[in-house]
Amino acid sequence: MKLTPIQTSFSAGEISPLMRQRSDTDGYREGVGEMTNMYPDSRGPSIARAGTRYLAEVPGNDARIMAIPVTPDFFYTAVFLDFVLNIFSLAGHNPSTAYGTNPSFGDGETGWTTDTDGNASSAVVFITNACELSVADKANRFAQIEQNVSGLTAASNYKLVYDMAGAIAPVTISVGTTQGGNDLVDESPIAPDGEVLFTTGGAQTDVWVRLRLASDNTNVLTTTALYLGVQDEIVSPVSFVTPYLETDLADLQGVVNPGGNAIYVLHEKYPPYKLVYDNINDAFSWDIVTFTAQPPEWLTGSYPSCGDFFEGRLWLGGTRNEPQTFWASKSGFPEDFTQGSLADDGLEFTMAKYGRIEWMVGFKNLVIGTINGEHIVTSTGGFIKPDDIQVEQQSSYGSAGVQPVQVGDQIFYVSADRTKLRAIQYEWQKDNWLSRDLTFNSQHITKPGIRHIVWQQNPGNFFHCMLNDGTIAAMVYERGNNVYGWFHVHWAGITDKGLILDAAVGPLDGVDFLTIVAKTRQGIVNLESQTPTDHKHYMDSWVDRVPEEDRVTVTGLDHLEGMTVQVLTDNASHPDRVVSGGQITLQPHVQDYSKVTVGRGYEKKVVTLPFDQGAPAGSGAPWMKRWNKIYVRVLQSSHPLINGSRAPSRHAATLMDEVEPVTDEDVLVINLGFDKSAIVTIEQDLPRELVVLGVFGELGQSVT
Repeated sequence: MKLTPIQTSFSAGEISPLMRQRSDTDGYREGVGEMTNMYPDSRGPSIARAGTRYLAEVPGNDARIMAIPVTPDFFYTAVFLDFVLNIFSLAGHNPSTAYGTNPSFGDGETGWTTDTDGNASSAVVFITNACELSVADKANRFAQIEQNVSGLTAASNYKLVYDMAGAIAPVTISVGTTQGGNDLVDESPIAPDGEVLFTTGGAQTDVWVRLRLASDNTNVLTTTALYLGVQDEIVSPVSFVTPYLETDLADLQGVVNPGGNAIYVLHEKYPPYKLVYDNINDAFSWDIVTFTAQPPEWLTGSYPSCGDFFEGRLWLGGTRNEPQTFWASKSGFPEDFTQGSLADDGLEFTMAKYGRIEWMVGFKNLVIGTINGEHIVTSTGGFIKPDDIQVEQQSSYGSAGVQPVQVGDQIFYVSADRTKLRAIQYEWQKDNWLSRDLTFNSQHITKPGIRHIVWQQNPGNFFHCMLNDGTIAAMVYERGNNVYGWFHVHWAGITDKGLILDAAVGPLDGVDFLTIVAKTRQGIVNLESQTPTDHKHYMDSWVDRVPEEDRVTVTGLDHLEGMTVQVLTDNASHPDRVVSGGQITLQPHVQDYSKVTVGRGYEKKVVTLPFDQGAPAGSGAPWMKRWNKIYVRVLQSSHPLINGSRAPSRHAATLMDEVEPVTDEDVLVINLGFDKSAIVTIEQDLPRELVVLGVFGELGQSVT
């Protein structure tokens, strides 16, 4: 019997093995048996995830990471290690280490000289923590900023660190010994962020740095400078001593103050600490919080482990000795816990039902999760006061001590056994907070246990669960379209994979960027991040490099030592290499490579469910099947492997020495073997794009 089946949507993601006989359901028809490093877009396709760019490495075997969104368009990352807190940015630069004035533009134009060609369409505008340069309309337009940086040491090595968003190609970065000069650095960046090295002369103690946007066409061009500063060539990250052992890190929770410039860091063993960002000086401070009228119950080994802000108060709870008690500060004074009878005084309350407080979220109500249930804190008068407070239980599912995340009008939290992700929300018709299991259709995917969770709203509505086995169980969540598609993220490596320890999300130019800490070698933790869409690669731990003068040696790969790496030369696939001595050797080439990208490959795979489109007498499950033709429709992709075979991927129209462009195409393989499942496996083993729109073809089905 000849059939022509088709699967047009993968939006249900990887479904539970317990549902793999439910071929009559929409979840089965739109689901897959495996989705690894591919995510289910809510519109139907399955799309390869982009890789992470290497930023830095730090010593350790575990880490906790928190994002510090200092503006709506810029964030720092706090990395907690064994007794240490380090601060990094997406560009890898460190606050408080820059020479010069106002490198992150926190104080507007202070310290900077601006210039344009004089045309009204060419402009330099200083906005919060950024400087926007624009040119437009005609050729030979420019806009620039410049600063004299003094206090350097003669005959010493420095680096100019930059972080930008927007147009890159028409930008030049220069460092000179005179104003407008470029005798030390004259760089046209190939990436929106990075660094360039220079050496001062024998008597040189000051330099001029300049960022210039110039146009030779009629396009509208804008670049936004987020950081431009001179640093010592070798700079230790901004570090603070903490009391936290490596074994304590997984239990840390952070509470961001309403102003966004401070995080209260909580752990039951230690007094609360506060990390504060100084926007003007681009500097951080880290200290124990000195509370006024600190509750006497807060003792060594029994401090608050969770909290949040609500109704102008800081709420804290979850101590070891008083697990059901929570405290609130005076209204408007988060570090004053003086209790009294006035409406704005601090307060203390002990819940009647047994169960340790695991988390708190200030929302429509103050919602509290305990090991045995979910509760809200309310009042009869509409505003919680010392003499008007009550706690009402809403459900009894129970929670783990994993910091929850607010997603729209819902709160996502982890079940007490750490194997389920639940969402609780207020239902007006029932006048109650109701909880549902978001892992119900894919219960197997979080089986290793959830360590941490983060929400990445823009651009893709991704929810990430970091698991105990070093992988991520991620979900595309489009509640309005009833899409809850789960997939696996395996990081850095096809056989010898790295382990993801934690992740955080911060904003950059309107996009939420995922930054991770991960382990590839014993005693070493990598800090890595996603990159803007126009500068992404399909490798992890990747870096851009320029070959040495011999044209074939690529250095600066110490973080990949001893590993097999994938290589792109001017965006063309190059045979894999093994890093030795922090470098690789490329194949000889007639033309010079202008850019080489090196990183660790990872599998990108979609495996369909067993095919059952029925038979004349009922189910087609017991019938033997054979794909005579399989078509995989791809969008702007390189050819994938289909059941282990790759269709010819080089087109006659592509000239020699040119990169084969991505295509919109129906990729065909033919004459595969017989079995009862007719499963299709789609893989991309190259560091290339893959967007699968659908699978269809010609299938033979027979009784024997």
